[in-house]
Amino acid sequence: MVDEGLSPKRIWLRLMDDYEVSVSYTLLRHFIRWRCPRRPPGRPKSKLNQAP
Repeated sequence: MVDEGLSPKRIWLRLMDDYEVSVSYTLLRHFIRWRCPRRPPGRPKSKLNQAP
């Protein structure tokens, strides 16, 4: 599910609803942070709003 790009909340909901697995949301977030390191801070800038 992480590889599908789902957010931690979506993964947690899917586990609870579809698979009837009870997992701590905090533990799931820690696992995802360990498995997929964070991207650098800041948003990519859109070229649409930049002056020529």
